[in-house]
Amino acid sequence: AYFGRGWSRDRNGVRWTSERVATLVYPLGATPRSKDWEVLLETGALDSQTVEVLINDQSVATTLISGQEPRPVVFSIPMETLRARSLNRVELRIPGAPPVGEDPRHLGIDFVRLHIRARAADPPDGVRRDEPAR
Repeated sequence: AYFGRGWSRDRNGVRWTSERVATLVYPLGATPRSKDWEVLLETGALDSQTVEVLINDQSVATTLISGQEPRPVVFSIPMETLRARSLNRVELRIPGAPPVGEDPRHLGIDFVRLHIRARAADPPDGVRRDEPAR
């Protein structure tokens, strides 16, 4: 994935959102139509943050991220949301991200990774599966 707007600089392997909206561009190869798809988002948060995830301008999930220790969350996404053999725009909306002290940035979530993949039968231990947004 490539970082768009709304991100702090990478500091020792840690990258925080610095605005209430942060974007990524995710290249995707072939997407077999028979497959169910999911997003794995691994992140932590300052306090607790509600994060809405949009892919190609379609809301696919809203999840609550709590605690600075990064944890993976997996949620299903509709195949129609994805652009095969193309770049996919991922937008993370963190409306409650506050400025911290004198820092004017809106630090919301501590980003570790995002992966769009064919759906696994069961998530590994320690991974929370969220229901898709309706």
